[in-house]
Amino acid sequence: MASGLTITQASAGSGKTYALVFEYLRLALEEQGDFSHIMAITFTNKAAAEMKRRTLLALEDLALNKDIPLRTQLQDALGIGAEELSERALRVRRRMLHQFYKIQFSTIDALLQAIVRNMARELGISAGYALETQIEVVKKELLEAFYSYLDQDPDLLQWLFEYLEVRQQNEQSWDIDRALENFMDHLFNENTRELFKDGWPDMKEARRLKMGIEDEVKKIWESWKSATQALVQKLNEVSLSLDDVSARQPYGSLLRALAEGCAQPEQFISDSRILKKISQLKDCPEFALKSNLKAAQKRAFETAVASGLQSSYLNWRQRILEDHARLHTLCMVQREIFRYGLLSTLAYLLEQWKKERQTQLMQDAAALLAELKITGDADFLYEKTSQYVRHLMMDEFQDTSLSQWNSLQPLIKETLSNGGFVYAVGDPKQSIYGWRGARPEVFQHLLPQTAREAGQEAHVEILNNNHRSAPEIVRFNNAFFRLLSENLEDLLKICLQESISCQEVQEGIRDIQATFQFLKQEPAQTTMTGSVALYWLGPEKPKEQPVLEEGAAFDTPELEETTTLEPKQDSPEDLFEATLKMILLEWASEGFGPEDVAVLVRNNKEADKYADSLTKILGSGELWNGRAQALSPSVWNPRRSPVVDFLVSALRYLAQPHEPSAQGALYLGYQLLQGDPPGRAAASLVIPGAVEKWIASFPWPKGRVSDTVLHWVEHFDLWRFKEETPYIFSFLDKVAEFESGHPSTVRYFLEWWENHADVSAGMPDEEGPLKDYVRIYTMHSCKGLQFPCVIAAFPAHGGLENNWDSVWLPVDHAEGVLAGKIFPFRRTQAAHQYSLTRSAFLKEYIKQFQEALNLLYVAFTRPQKKLAAILPYKKSKDAWGYLTYQFFNNNVPPEKLKDWNELMEAGGLRIFNFPTEEMLK
Repeated sequence: MASGLTITQASAGSGKTYALVFEYLRLALEEQGDFSHIMAITFTNKAAAEMKRRTLLALEDLALNKDIPLRTQLQDALGIGAEELSERALRVRRRMLHQFYKIQFSTIDALLQAIVRNMARELGISAGYALETQIEVVKKELLEAFYSYLDQDPDLLQWLFEYLEVRQQNEQSWDIDRALENFMDHLFNENTRELFKDGWPDMKEARRLKMGIEDEVKKIWESWKSATQALVQKLNEVSLSLDDVSARQPYGSLLRALAEGCAQPEQFISDSRILKKISQLKDCPEFALKSNLKAAQKRAFETAVASGLQSSYLNWRQRILEDHARLHTLCMVQREIFRYGLLSTLAYLLEQWKKERQTQLMQDAAALLAELKITGDADFLYEKTSQYVRHLMMDEFQDTSLSQWNSLQPLIKETLSNGGFVYAVGDPKQSIYGWRGARPEVFQHLLPQTAREAGQEAHVEILNNNHRSAPEIVRFNNAFFRLLSENLEDLLKICLQESISCQEVQEGIRDIQATFQFLKQEPAQTTMTGSVALYWLGPEKPKEQPVLEEGAAFDTPELEETTTLEPKQDSPEDLFEATLKMILLEWASEGFGPEDVAVLVRNNKEADKYADSLTKILGSGELWNGRAQALSPSVWNPRRSPVVDFLVSALRYLAQPHEPSAQGALYLGYQLLQGDPPGRAAASLVIPGAVEKWIASFPWPKGRVSDTVLHWVEHFDLWRFKEETPYIFSFLDKVAEFESGHPSTVRYFLEWWENHADVSAGMPDEEGPLKDYVRIYTMHSCKGLQFPCVIAAFPAHGGLENNWDSVWLPVDHAEGVLAGKIFPFRRTQAAHQYSLTRSAFLKEYIKQFQEALNLLYVAFTRPQKKLAAILPYKKSKDAWGYLTYQFFNNNVPPEKLKDWNELMEAGGLRIFNFPTEEMLK
């Protein structure tokens, strides 16, 4: 009888699902049909269904005595013969089919919900409470409540204007509904909920903070100006001025800026050059003037020093050094305080919504159970569930969040204490969902610790045979990621451009290295051949030809013969398209079809951009006889269009003409479509009579939805937005699709639209045949998939920083108004370098750094036979291509590149630098 905890580290392509199915069958066959006490937990319904399907298929093959790899393993594990195994498999399968409802393949969310329902009384909630699993539904209703609340809170309207202005400055979507719905994600995001686990900020607190921060900024700024005036006055008393102060010293420009330049603290403190000079003040204990002063001026200066000039300088210097980090932090908070106000308002409205409807959210389950775990008897709380669970199997456990872990941990501990078997499979290298709360340390550290608390040691096994990829790809990934993890300090120096000796960075480096320490896979596909090609793109010419070792250059001799790139094609877009075309032509000549190729990109925005390039290449007719097309889930998605947003807003108003939010959304959509700035457009909502007067002139045709929409398109001449034309056609296709099977009424259409708008019109079914299509996936969506040929397009470019997005951080060593608070901040490294947030930001930065490396690993481990990575060597803090290029171009010991050289000599690895000399002419 199996018992204890087994943790399986399953690298990409190592047969994770096979291992899970084997362990499940071993337990089910060992107990001869008592499968109802085995619970398998996954993270998605799709994964749960796939495990169930593969388990039943394997049982069928075993019952029919088919020769499958699982047969020998199960016979050895159970100590039985082939005939006995077939008989047991037949019995178990028959029982499963007759008692299908007892098969426990569950998602973690479904499990937590079941426990919450069982514990409703202990949780203090009604047993008949409603459960809302559709967050989009909650967002829509919360949006309506928000608009209704605008009239009650003038601060809220101002915060909304500021939010829209920031989005406009950063060229983000001006759609106010979608912007607010995106902001609401903070309420449901695991990371933000963990930060505010003691309670969301309230609106009174937001207003108090806003005023308190303004007062404290003013106080510090006045202190600085006063000290500056005193210092300038001392100079003036002896007929000296700021022009006599040495400009080579940092205090020279600081004094001028404070005395003559910036009138506002935010202008002063947000300048990175100013912040750097302030940090240099600690090395300037003595005040000095220019060296070329006249004798009389020098005597005057000596007199001033004797009469207190040096003392005034030291007082000024001390105030600046003591307060600059605090003032900088306060100004950073002040710039983003509108986000704090919006969050407090939305959190309040969400709680009101839940109370009115007696509803709990899916995200509440883990938090409720975590609270009970602290205040109650965990064994008792899980008694009802654990009596039906004797064995636990958990897939993708590196994606577990802290709140999920806090809820699962008592169940795991009790299963182990009762002699049950717990089997957890995961791979920290593939943890790419940190943005939604995944914490790989749960799998790496907390799970083994729980086993020890239950009196058992975890058995750890590592699956190192790669059954997916050709040996060349396996060896490349082994070498590539080992080199990156061993040289993290060099890479982080390039990223952070400052000292990395601080504790937070060093701890992060150790965590990343621990994650990749087991990466040394052995290729199981020994008869398969493959290759890897890396393309570093310009347009800048490298200063020197990068060299691996003496006599071995990155560029290969066949480059000039095989390249199809045109001379002077050196813009980034042209260079990318030319490289992409060259790769596809090479693969097509080797017999691969379009269905064998997947292009992996960072996000849906890049999917749209690169789909345009791919469509242009495939449309030229040079590849696959012109029959191939580009397939991307996000291409021409009508939800992405402001024109379509306007048309849908008009339909919503038509369905609910007396709803204020419907009126406002329609009016705002039109004003923004005309080019009004978001702040001004939003402000016009409150002008008396403006909305009503405009709507009175709006055309309201009667008839089918398609006729109504087409009338609006022509009336407002929406075809003039030429970049929106594909989206308009796609939307009209959607309307036609709806009308082919439903009554053509506006209300029916709007309900249908909410459930069907996320799939682009005319796209072939992913489950059907994909012949003639080159597929485009985001790197997050391709996890778990495999393809014969993969092109990774700038795989981690833009992955570490987002200059306009916010990150919520605590403030270190804070006093006064900042004490004990969590605030939104910009994600830029420069903004945090000289602030009280530096420590917290570095921790967050390292987490993102590791996730970017993990994402790169996921992308590079998808191909079976061919991998091509297009990487930039243009300087970019967050581009892995640049980092790796610099790494391999500078001081790499030849012994570290042994694997690379062997791969290059065998033809399994080619490395190119573009543009070539010819192209640069």
